[in-house]
Amino acid sequence: MLNYYKKASLVLLLLVISTIAIGVVCFSWAQLRHELLPASASTHRWQINTATDADKGGNSAITVQNSKLQLNYNYVLSDQINYPSVATILKFTPSNASYVDFSDYTELSLKLKCEPRNTLSVHLHSLDPAITDPSMFASYRIAESFVSCNENWSQVSIDLDALHVPNWWLNWFNLNVADKSYDLSKVLAFSIVASRLGPKNIPARVNIDTITLRGKDSRFILAFALFAFLTWPASAAIILNGYGHALTEELEKKMTQGRSLVAYKQLSTQPHKDGSDLGRVLQFMATEYNNPQMNLDFATGKLGINRNTLNAILKQELGLTFAVYLNKLRLVEAARILEQEEHVTVSELAYHLGYHSVAYFCKLFKQEYGCTPKKFNAIQKQANNP
Repeated sequence: MLNYYKKASLVLLLLVISTIAIGVVCFSWAQLRHELLPASASTHRWQINTATDADKGGNSAITVQNSKLQLNYNYVLSDQINYPSVATILKFTPSNASYVDFSDYTELSLKLKCEPRNTLSVHLHSLDPAITDPSMFASYRIAESFVSCNENWSQVSIDLDALHVPNWWLNWFNLNVADKSYDLSKVLAFSIVASRLGPKNIPARVNIDTITLRGKDSRFILAFALFAFLTWPASAAIILNGYGHALTEELEKKMTQGRSLVAYKQLSTQPHKDGSDLGRVLQFMATEYNNPQMNLDFATGKLGINRNTLNAILKQELGLTFAVYLNKLRLVEAARILEQEEHVTVSELAYHLGYHSVAYFCKLFKQEYGCTPKKFNAIQKQANNP
């Protein structure tokens, strides 16, 4: 069994190491991080557009200064109308579709600063099949989040799964104000809108240094889960199957070793003409081994031999003490019965062999054969009925 345990430990160690290594690789690859700036290096192609309140009668203005590494723009928000607005729009222009899929992303991160201090609204524009008219940008469903910025660079993060669909947009299209859903798999653009609560009638400036999309690619996580689901049960089955074979071989080995005791038992049940102490001891133990009263005192009393002499006889002949030899005889007989009798119970077997405690018998049997009597019986059934 020691050889089996070494092999099983090696297999388990290799499995743990490979699982950890593949898990680290898969979870590393699953971490999505895509920079949108600069546009030339962005994973998702986009172009800059702007929008103002001119179509509503306002005269707010915006000028974009799109450098190679940053997105900078100046604007003036006018108070000529009640709801003035200016927006910088990053419209995505994928080569083979009308929209981009943001469903694997969970976060939009921006590093920005504003002069003067300001509050900006970040809008995500996605397809609404019931409302959207591709020729009308305002008909794309808006989901928004607000960010604050000042004259110092700050990093802000927006949870893409927790955006808010504004009531004014829902009311504009006569939609239920409880309908706060939006589709991250069909995104047309996102825009940065100057809040009407921000500074008015004075020049304002926004500098955006980085725009980052973060998320998880579930394919790699699923691949790791599939790997673990397939390899661990398969490895467990191989280890258990190997255990069964190793245990069977070990039992056969121990049963073969026990045949010498059976030979002594058979020899001891024959008449011993020489009447030697050894013959008397072996014959007595071979016939009385399953007697519940059988112990060293009982044997010495029946044989008329003192304890030391009796133990010395067995030690010289078999290399075993009285108690060890007695248990060997009983356990060899237990294995023989279990091998031949499929329906014998453990309790019945223990008391038949002279044991007063079933638990003690099971403990000795497991020490001798490496498994419980019930497991031993099951292995023998399997061997007899392949």
